[in-house]
Amino acid sequence: MSFENLLNKIVEPCAGTLGAALMGSDGIPIAQVPGPGAPAAAEEEVSVLSVELGRILSECQKLADSTESGLPEELTLQLERIGAVVRRVDEENYLVVAFAPGANVGRVRFGIRRHLFELQELL
Repeated sequence: MSFENLLNKIVEPCAGTLGAALMGSDGIPIAQVPGPGAPAAAEEEVSVLSVELGRILSECQKLADSTESGLPEELTLQLERIGAVVRRVDEENYLVVAFAPGANVGRVRFGIRRHLFELQELL
């Protein structure tokens, strides 16, 4: 199974998802898919959001190191026009699923948890 197939399994059942991106810690995308029915402009927004959220995840790592609280696992961010769940897949890679306001964030998080092991195996 490809990365794109797994990402589609995460976004397709979640109404309101704009897309998903599997990213390396260097900010380079490994795979990206649009959400079902997402506007064409959403793909670029998901790309930019994924890179910037990687920087935030890096800062969270610094916080975790200074407090000796372990690796950051998940971060949820809700902005006015877009939201995202960022999930660490392994030490070098993270997953970003972006969604529109009003999307079911719990469903997004469930989809990520459900397919996380498969993503880890492919990496």
